[in-house]
Amino acid sequence: MANDSTLNNEEFQLKNLNSTSFEFISGEEAMGKLKNMDDFLSNFSQFDLKSRTNLSSPTLEDYFQDISQHILQWDDQSITSVSSSRIIVVAIK
Repeated sequence: MANDSTLNNEEFQLKNLNSTSFEFISGEEAMGKLKNMDDFLSNFSQFDLKSRTNLSSPTLEDYFQDISQHILQWDDQSITSVSSSRIIVVAIK
């Protein structure tokens, strides 16, 4: 892993004790992944879109525009903080 001053989103991956991989990605890449149609998005009703966007006749594009405003980039300090922590993820199915 590079030293703290040269960390970037593309080169850093973190694995927890169960070998689950976490990748710190750019905001642009995150938005691309969020736009992938999956069961969650496919099942959105007009009510779901209205309640999430506060628009009278929203589309999925309106929803994507709304959530894109809330995506933040990982900064070096945050990456360092997370990477120096012991992370344990519990998946409940």
